[in-house]
Amino acid sequence: MKTLVTYEWAPGQFWFGGLHAWSEALGGPLKIKTECFDPTSLVSDCVISYSSTIVPPGDAGVPPTLKCVRNCFTKDTLSALSSSDDARPYKADTDEADRLADGQEQTYTWDKAEYKLKDDTEQVIGKSALENVDIQPDSEFYHGVRMRLVSESALAGLKCGDDATKYCSSKAEELPEYFEFETGKREWHSAEFLVDGAGQPIAFDPPLRASVVVPQNPSGDADKPFGEYAGAKMTLQYEGFGNLHGFPGRCFDSDTNEPANCGQDAFYQPAFSLPDGTPVTMPDGSTKYVKALESELRFRKASMTSGLASIGLGQLSDLPAPRTVDPSATDLSDPGLPSNSDIYIGPHSPSMFDGLPGVIHGELYEGASTINSTPQSSPGPEL
Repeated sequence: MKTLVTYEWAPGQFWFGGLHAWSEALGGPLKIKTECFDPTSLVSDCVISYSSTIVPPGDAGVPPTLKCVRNCFTKDTLSALSSSDDARPYKADTDEADRLADGQEQTYTWDKAEYKLKDDTEQVIGKSALENVDIQPDSEFYHGVRMRLVSESALAGLKCGDDATKYCSSKAEELPEYFEFETGKREWHSAEFLVDGAGQPIAFDPPLRASVVVPQNPSGDADKPFGEYAGAKMTLQYEGFGNLHGFPGRCFDSDTNEPANCGQDAFYQPAFSLPDGTPVTMPDGSTKYVKALESELRFRKASMTSGLASIGLGQLSDLPAPRTVDPSATDLSDPGLPSNSDIYIGPHSPSMFDGLPGVIHGELYEGASTINSTPQSSPGPEL
């Protein structure tokens, strides 16, 4: 049984303008504004949800001029980073600056054609700036450095409510749109994009957000297969045929398969499985139905012996006779024998394997009759 604990919060206890959380149903992070915890406040739109996407090469949606008011770095500040504990890669005025004086904001230029960010000296900010920098694994910057950017026209929206001469960095989260730039020395700090034959980036659709109502626990079933999630409406991610993700999970003991605390001797898996035939509602309102492609059955450790449970071992004679593979035999269930006309699949023809598949991810494909060349991988510029 889970215990619900109640906390009382005061607006002054929150950093960065509110209480931050994660919502699987909304598809990402969300924030409850600080002022909404004041019972006398008349603020509307208390909850803000966020979604993010990777900027593709050539995207005209990114403005050429961008501004930063907190933890801003340049090529020079990155190159000067050392392995000492107190070394930091940010411009001094902006380092952890929750309130930055007007005029101290940093200006950057985004070159969409080259997919590069340049600082106010027109130097490219990227992985190359850290080539000669030794960043130790215990450094807070080992996994990269990141800064938040806003368009020049949106900068005024960062002015602090109680002091118009300063910028409050947390107000960026209340803008309709802002940008984040990250770089570092790890392998994921270089971008690569697939391009088509014309050299244009190939756009991949994000996972579809499907909703499902978890079935109720069967009455009289002590195991309660759906647990506390029975009857709940959930949002899952559909990533194509055979891939439905987003289920809550729990840990089980590797020896007994009983629920356990997560750790070295436990395995993690979804807290429940949807039965075949469970309806799932897609974003366009259509309905699809769940059917397992693979299933796994784990047995819980029993408290009795096989003898007490009247479980006996079988005999070799209990097994069915082995199937024959002799083409001259008459196996009525063999679809490869022409004599079985009702199930015969036809003669083997190598040319059948030269064409494209007729069904891809459950969708009928009406493409060319021969196999086309695969998309090319084009290394992207440094980030």
